Amino acid sequence: MSTEVEVVRLRGGEVLMQEGEPADCMYAVVSGRLRVSIQGEDGDARFLGEVGRAESIGELDLIDGGSRFATVRAARETELVKVTRAGFEKLLLHHPESMNRLARVLARRMRGLARRQSPTATVKTIAVIGAGEGAPVSEFTGRLCQALGAFGAVLHLSEDRFEKLYAKGTGFDQGRGIATWLSELEEVYRFNVYEAGVNASPWTMHCVRQADRILAVGRAWSSHELSAVERAILAAGGGTQIAPAELVLLHEDAGRVFSGTAPWLAPRSLLKHHHVRLHVAGDMERLARMLAGRAIGLALGGGGARGFAHIGVIRAIEEAGIPTDMVAGVSMGSIIAAQYALGRDWQSMIRMNKREIGENMGADLTIPVVSLSSGRRFRQALRTFFGETSIEDLWLNYFCLSCNLSTSELNIHRSGPLWKCVNASNALPGILPPVLEAGNVLVDGGILNNQAGDILKEMCSGSVIVSNVSPRKDMSVDPSFTEMPSPWKVLWSRLNPFMAAINVPNISVMMMRTLMVASERKSREVERAAEFYLRPPIDRFRLNDYSKVEEIAEVGYEYAKKEILAWQTGNRLQHSSNGIPATRR
Repeated sequence: MSTEVEVVRLRGGEVLMQEGEPADCMYAVVSGRLRVSIQGEDGDARFLGEVGRAESIGELDLIDGGSRFATVRAARETELVKVTRAGFEKLLLHHPESMNRLARVLARRMRGLARRQSPTATVKTIAVIGAGEGAPVSEFTGRLCQALGAFGAVLHLSEDRFEKLYAKGTGFDQGRGIATWLSELEEVYRFNVYEAGVNASPWTMHCVRQADRILAVGRAWSSHELSAVERAILAAGGGTQIAPAELVLLHEDAGRVFSGTAPWLAPRSLLKHHHVRLHVAGDMERLARMLAGRAIGLALGGGGARGFAHIGVIRAIEEAGIPTDMVAGVSMGSIIAAQYALGRDWQSMIRMNKREIGENMGADLTIPVVSLSSGRRFRQALRTFFGETSIEDLWLNYFCLSCNLSTSELNIHRSGPLWKCVNASNALPGILPPVLEAGNVLVDGGILNNQAGDILKEMCSGSVIVSNVSPRKDMSVDPSFTEMPSPWKVLWSRLNPFMAAINVPNISVMMMRTLMVASERKSREVERAAEFYLRPPIDRFRLNDYSKVEEIAEVGYEYAKKEILAWQTGNRLQHSSNGIPATRR
């Protein structure tokens, strides 16, 4: 079969097979890793899974006799054995028992795809390089390995350690055997962490070619320019990253919010970025969870004043020792999530929202040409909350949603002025004026998606907790009414002390509820996708009860505390040393 078999070597990012092209061969992975994706209905690539060492890809297409069902790329430097269609048919003819083994492999793969709602790329090999100037790569790598140890065995390889373990003086430029040796170590260790360094040495370049993930580590207050090793990596990849990269900005000051993240992000192509305070153990543990696929995401939905219940939910989550690694929010949820990502505790959130929102909302009426409220006091409150902070400066990864009326699309805000993005997420049409951005009209994201949990699930490698503050039933009236009373009659009933007030929803409440109903179906989809779903009993509060911050937050706290206890006692929420949900609800 020598003519039907050949060795193929790919660099990270190279395409092995393209969706829709004719299928004429299959491949077996000798070392490295492949990523499999298909094109979704929206035209974006949808990740399906990975193929690693000693696994095969393309055999199903040969059996089916059609075209490639997916696009396959090398996740990093990968070596494969290619078997042509003729070679595959000879194998089945002379070794019919191999068909049974193949069927079992395919069955396992199909079951695995069926079980995973939102598969994420497996990170097993990590290369740590220096970004900017004076990056403490060695110190950082040691601390990272210690944090990753909570999830399995970790091999920390520096150049010196490599030479001791493999063969002293080995030339990295000739290292086909090195790649195979490192791949074998992946079967022994959960993580292989390569301490690559700050110089573009042969060792460093070998590390990044073998990595599933590159961590570029820099001191936040140093120069944001690309380091020599970053430039070398881009050159080696032909202008593109050899492997997916994440930026880690290290901070000495644990309390001060950094305000210069954007210049760091501009010249780099990144999956994510992280802010890590060297002397805050929880920050390194958070990074480890993100890399291990064990992160915890918290999505906070919209619901007007009922959103203050999120503060109580956060309090209960913290008291239970459950860490939060990424937050997202819509409408009122975007405000609470942003405050939390900024590092505020639940007590300060109570005070801030009571002072700035509880005492000011509803007192800013204007001529109702664009909206009932001018939004001036609300914008002022957001500026008081967030100042000139940008989303990318927040301690936690964060996003919020708005609806783009100009394009009929959902906007996911992951960068830009925090106060303005949150303003857009809260701009209820008719109630608050829309936010204008580059000629587009942005309004409350709850029109299209009032929970954000499904989007967070795609971005967060791990479990998602959703807090939904939309009541299942809202806006009831006296059943004896056959038609709405006249406005004058309603007004007179409220002014006349000798007459019972007629309770009917006012125009602002009806507009807010109408917008929430539009995304209720989406909320049910989010509920199915989330591992942990909370729905505090806030039905008795009105959408505009902004003066009841403490009372609503307390309801959220008492409810969430009981639910979390039920998760724990029912073994639905298991804790490791890091307090991580380990089972699905």
